[in-house]
Amino acid sequence: MNDHQGNRSSRTPEDFPCSKEKMQSLKCLDDNQYDYNRCQIAFDNFKFCLGFWEKVKKSRRRYRIEPAMPSPEERAEIFRVFKATGSMPDYAQKI
Repeated sequence: MNDHQGNRSSRTPEDFPCSKEKMQSLKCLDDNQYDYNRCQIAFDNFKFCLGFWEKVKKSRRRYRIEPAMPSPEERAEIFRVFKATGSMPDYAQKI
């Protein structure tokens, strides 16, 4: 989420669900003298996280659920369901 000036650096973990994965990627780079090949798993994990939450947001927008990005508590439940079932929540059933 961008602030009023479009600056993404002000995002907090509450509104950016992939902050942990981002920090892990940056730490990996720092720990490995910026050898990108050694950090591919961290990058892939960060990329998966971004894609996962983008799909959640698109689905919620499709069904006019606000806010599009779930709260941290909702995200924990959504991800718990995903880990258990391997699929995204079906928002159509909640309408």
